[in-house]
Amino acid sequence: MDYYAAYSCHLKENGYEQSQSDPCLFYKIDKSIYSRTLVWFHVDDTLISSTHPTEISSFHQILQTKFQVTANYDVTSHLGISLEKLEDGSVKLHQPKLLKEIFDDYGSTLSPSPYPARVYTNTTNNVHIDQRKYLRLLGKLMYLVQSRPDISTALSYAATKSKHPTEEDYKQLLRIVSYLMNTAEKGLILSSNPQEDNFDQLQLTCYVDAAYLSHLDAASHTGYCIILGRSNNCFYSKSQKQKLIATSSTHAELRAVYELTLNLIFISNLFNEIGRPVKLPIIIFEDNQPTIDLVEDETSKINKSKHYLMIIQFLREQVREGLIKLKKIPTEQNISNVLTKIITGSEFHSSFNTIMGQQS
Repeated sequence: MDYYAAYSCHLKENGYEQSQSDPCLFYKIDKSIYSRTLVWFHVDDTLISSTHPTEISSFHQILQTKFQVTANYDVTSHLGISLEKLEDGSVKLHQPKLLKEIFDDYGSTLSPSPYPARVYTNTTNNVHIDQRKYLRLLGKLMYLVQSRPDISTALSYAATKSKHPTEEDYKQLLRIVSYLMNTAEKGLILSSNPQEDNFDQLQLTCYVDAAYLSHLDAASHTGYCIILGRSNNCFYSKSQKQKLIATSSTHAELRAVYELTLNLIFISNLFNEIGRPVKLPIIIFEDNQPTIDLVEDETSKINKSKHYLMIIQFLREQVREGLIKLKKIPTEQNISNVLTKIITGSEFHSSFNTIMGQQS
């Protein structure tokens, strides 16, 4: 029996359940003492969190009956991500060790930049470079997105150049490094919800957007973020090039809502498993009115939309089942706008401050 199988079997024998959504997640719920314990297992590292103080020491004792373990009750990092507890009770996620490594390797000739990217323009500096050189820096920066979503859009666009990178493309990557040098103290801040009961339903609020024809190959770009609870924690955000070509801005927006909804189904199922059901419907803020009409109003004509009828009907089904509800929001208030296109100025700072839990 391998280590993972022995580990998971031992936990299940001692009252823990394995998540159907994530096989690396185990949990135990005891409502008699208002306790919820979560265990996340990754290779030979385990992160445990509990709402009841005795459950952590109890878990340690359970492991010691079969494995040799080293316990650290004051967790300050996990898998290279530092967890800094702030005075107000929130937790700041950042990666100073990886940042230092990047700065040491690439920062000696760079000047700090106020933004991670500028609008891409074709230049004569299109000499191809060694792909391995490009991918090495790209890979390091991609791991940073876990604590620095403010570089996700710039990095997503940069990743589309990874097959045949040029000197100009590499300069775009270095610009992200320059921005990180200027903002090295930043990180993703997750705040607690002290007013919420341990078994209350959780409210999710989402913002979604798409940039139509934003790539040179006519592909569009998706961006969305998911906010948790009353503390406005944006615990998950995404910026990615769409895999299929959209034929209109509404088509692109619907694809973005579709991708978001798939993630919401996963998140809702996961939260239900661990005893924190999501309050339904989940509100999705969208700034494209035709998209909302096609999804929310089943009498809307779809004669010109038959080539993406599957997406429309899938989303309508989720509305009927009560999982989601789309609401109109002005474009200037849609914070996911910065996850779809290269933006500078006040919109960049205000939107990403919200996404990262920072004060504007």
